[in-house]
Amino acid sequence: GSPANARRRWIAGRLKPAGRLQVDAGAVDALRGGASLLPAGVRGVSGEFDRGDAVEIIGPDRKVVAIGLAAYSAADVRAIAGKRSEDVANILGYARRPAVVEKSDLALKAE
Repeated sequence: GSPANARRRWIAGRLKPAGRLQVDAGAVDALRGGASLLPAGVRGVSGEFDRGDAVEIIGPDRKVVAIGLAAYSAADVRAIAGKRSEDVANILGYARRPAVVEKSDLALKAE
């Protein structure tokens, strides 16, 4: 397979999630459509994780939608959850990326 598919298999099958991100239905639809997870779709954060750690992404039905690599720490995600990507720099004092989890760092679970 492609390097991108191998990376997704690695994320999904080899990494132990350090935390969880609860997301809204719109975020679930966007992820299943191939988008990154933006701060606006995050409704809650569980656990303590750092940038680059694996996190589970949980939908409103409390089922795991995906596993991905966090672009921000748990504390930073808590600060920007529910906010617009354009506001991240003002809230945190820096902006790394507009997404909490980039689509290239995400492995979707089967529905």
